Amino acid sequence: MKLNVASDLERHLRTLVNEERTSRGLEALKLEQHLNESAELHSEWMIRADKFTHVSGNNDTWHERIKDAGFGQGGSNWYTAENLGFSQVRTLTDRRDIAETIVDNWMKSAEHRPNILSGKYEYVGYGVAEGEYSGMKVMMVTQNFGSTNGDILLDHGDIDYSAVPEASEPAIPEPTNGPDRLDGLESDDQIAGKGGADRIWGREGNDTVWGGSGHDSIWGNDGRDQLIGGSGNDKIWGGDQDDDIVGGWGHTSLWGDSGDDTVEGATGNDKIWGGAGNDTLDGSSGHDSIWGNAGDDSIDGGSGSEKIWGAGGEDVISGGEGQDDLWGGSGNDTAWGGSGHDSLRGDSGDDKLVGGTGNDNIWGGSGDDEIMGVRGHNYLWGYGDDDEIIGATGNDTIFGGTGEDSIDAGTGHDSVWGHHGDDIIFGGSGNDHLNGGDLGRDTLDGGAGDDVLIGADWQDTFVFGRNNGADLVWDFQQGSDTLQLDRDIFDWRNIPEDILVDRYAEVSDRGVLFDFGQGNSILLQWVWSTDGLADDIEFF
Repeated sequence: MKLNVASDLERHLRTLVNEERTSRGLEALKLEQHLNESAELHSEWMIRADKFTHVSGNNDTWHERIKDAGFGQGGSNWYTAENLGFSQVRTLTDRRDIAETIVDNWMKSAEHRPNILSGKYEYVGYGVAEGEYSGMKVMMVTQNFGSTNGDILLDHGDIDYSAVPEASEPAIPEPTNGPDRLDGLESDDQIAGKGGADRIWGREGNDTVWGGSGHDSIWGNDGRDQLIGGSGNDKIWGGDQDDDIVGGWGHTSLWGDSGDDTVEGATGNDKIWGGAGNDTLDGSSGHDSIWGNAGDDSIDGGSGSEKIWGAGGEDVISGGEGQDDLWGGSGNDTAWGGSGHDSLRGDSGDDKLVGGTGNDNIWGGSGDDEIMGVRGHNYLWGYGDDDEIIGATGNDTIFGGTGEDSIDAGTGHDSVWGHHGDDIIFGGSGNDHLNGGDLGRDTLDGGAGDDVLIGADWQDTFVFGRNNGADLVWDFQQGSDTLQLDRDIFDWRNIPEDILVDRYAEVSDRGVLFDFGQGNSILLQWVWSTDGLADDIEFF
């Protein structure tokens, strides 16, 4: 079983170091695959980041990186150390000569020599990566030391194969730095692809597969598998059961397939399909495209600008950072846009859609939806059925659509259209423009601020409370519409309607104006008489 086996060059480094140890009476260090893994990942990271340091991009020390790689977990007597080195690679340079130079420099270093000659360490791992550093082509080397009485996984280079009995099934082929085909067995396998564009099948069993560098294709097949892409643009398919899939550092395509899968895209611009089952999908960084497919999925877009489709099932979707496009699909979905200027679509089902901190566009679709703009200047549309819409802060544009909608525009100077159905619209604070729309008996309350209220067709109710400001009703229909007033406006709480009209209403050049003092008034535009107006007034 393989996690990360050393290359020939890395084995040569081990040989050179062990010659230094055994010549001084120390035991030879054994190659350990978790240490190989932590060392190789750090060398590759230093090349990518153009840095030469013991501290990685997540501010992890070698101790933390070795622990994360899984070395000696569950044991005590746990010690680690790290040596780093690099040398320029010139045309036709023998890499073994470079390795000898690096080990020679380590032995001359007051910092590195004690690690090599310490009797405290039993195991070692090497990671070699070539690339550009500080404008030069270099060979970067990380050497990780460890000691533990916990679980370890020796590199097969330390096993005497002549002492191993003949296997009852074929062995997994040794990986190379070229394009390999690696097939797992019926057992729980650990397979590492190393370099090249590898094709790896886990087959039966609960397998752990690493693609390594190169643009790899990985199939988990049967079993509950852990599949990790590596540094290339990889394609990974999970298989029948509950799999854990991580894309790595490239632009990856990941399929969970059947089962309740956990899929993470990592650093690239990834494409992720959850497949059947209730999946947990995370785009991580990068600009990702994610499809939940069937099942009740949990989807987090991460830090980039994502496109996310929940598809079937009752999904929970978070856009995260960036400018995201989110589609709930069928089912009763919940979606948060997060930061950035996002677009959210509920589609069918009773959805809960929350915008976030940016200027968001939200469409509810069919079903009884809950829509909230949160911050920013938002465009909110309920579409079909009976929706609850909250504009929150910002200057929002809100459309109720068909159905009997409840709309609270929130703070800001908002524009609201109820459209079809018997809608209840509250403007909140700010100077709002509220339109009930046609084909419905609407209730409009401008709230604080100087608002314009339009009932449109049918029998509408216009609400005016304390401190509502100076409101204008555009199309009050006497004998059809209702003016609903808060009794707290008046010193005489039980004032009769006809006396109220006589005391507070007068016909102006724009219509009938009710002036309640202290900046609170309501103008019934185009109404030219107070006769019979008392019959259209109600109190609450």
